[in-house]
Amino acid sequence: MRSFSEFYKIQEARVINANDQKVPLKDNETIRVYHAFNNPQDLYDILEYGTSGKLRAKRIYSYEANNNPKGFFVSIDFKTVKGFGQYIMELHTRVSDLEEPVWPSGSYTVQGEYSKYWDEENPREKGTEAAREKAKQSKEDYIRNSDRPELADSLYDSYEKQALFVGELDANSIRAIWVNKDMKKDGRYSTYDRMSVKEFLKTHPSKPSSEHRFKIFTPREEFDVDVMLKRFNQRFDRMSTDDILSGLKYVDDQGLAVHFWPKQMAAVKKFIKTIK
Repeated sequence: MRSFSEFYKIQEARVINANDQKVPLKDNETIRVYHAFNNPQDLYDILEYGTSGKLRAKRIYSYEANNNPKGFFVSIDFKTVKGFGQYIMELHTRVSDLEEPVWPSGSYTVQGEYSKYWDEENPREKGTEAAREKAKQSKEDYIRNSDRPELADSLYDSYEKQALFVGELDANSIRAIWVNKDMKKDGRYSTYDRMSVKEFLKTHPSKPSSEHRFKIFTPREEFDVDVMLKRFNQRFDRMSTDDILSGLKYVDDQGLAVHFWPKQMAAVKKFIKTIK
């Protein structure tokens, strides 16, 4: 059994600063990262419902949706993130919920340049494998000795010190929101106020308008039949168990995605096969 101090150590996030001594990244540790929002409505939706890095991501540039179709970009460097939006979400994440973004050309495409795409002959996984093999040869031990050298290289030594968050994020896991004090100025040269989520919603009220409002579980919850039936019954005009089960039998994947997050999809499909 772990002692209290050991448990606390596991929960405490490591803050990586540019001037700190760099050490290898391990998948089981927790670090602090940031994500900026170009559209504040996306932030409000996440604060209400959470999100999943396994969904197809909303991107400003369509080529990013192809090259890195899932997950949202995060950085360990607050200064970098300031250039991408007026609202910044601060969260703690397991390193295992991050992966390196990869591009067919080897780096991101600048606006206006021709963008290459992954395809069946050149799948994205090959890009990750190539990046890993290259990072394994790094002269820096904090990259070479990390659990995933390519991720450490991207977080520590890439220009934007970035990664893709591909895990599950419940709304109550968000640590804070940073708000640009002068919305008229470029965020890179502005001062930001740090607020708790409660403080932010009090001073910046808005109604979520997400397609996720019909979800039965939170993104990180495990599928549970009894919980599902209870919540369907409560949320949808006292639906009977028979109505719920008969409805599930004939819904397709798109219909299931209205009510379930990626984490629950495999389990709910398995359960549907048992319905008579």
